[in-house]
Amino acid sequence: MNYRLYYIVLTVILLIQMYFFYYFVFGDGQQIGLQFMGYISLIFGLCIAYGLILLVRHQRRHNQQTFNAHIKKGEKRKLK
Repeated sequence: MNYRLYYIVLTVILLIQMYFFYYFVFGDGQQIGLQFMGYISLIFGLCIAYGLILLVRHQRRHNQQTFNAHIKKGEKRKLK
């Protein structure tokens, strides 16, 4: 299974959340008085980053398990 699309989507969402964190805590959003929105964006971004890490670990584990799946085992294998 190809996880490239999942990586791209999660990375884009993570970058957007980090931008919102910067905007509301350090940028022009600070003057509006919505700093708590920046911290909410930070927490959501950290959750997405954790999900991205779990997805990478899952893919590595899945690839490692199916690496030799094409090799037949036991009686089914023919020796030359």
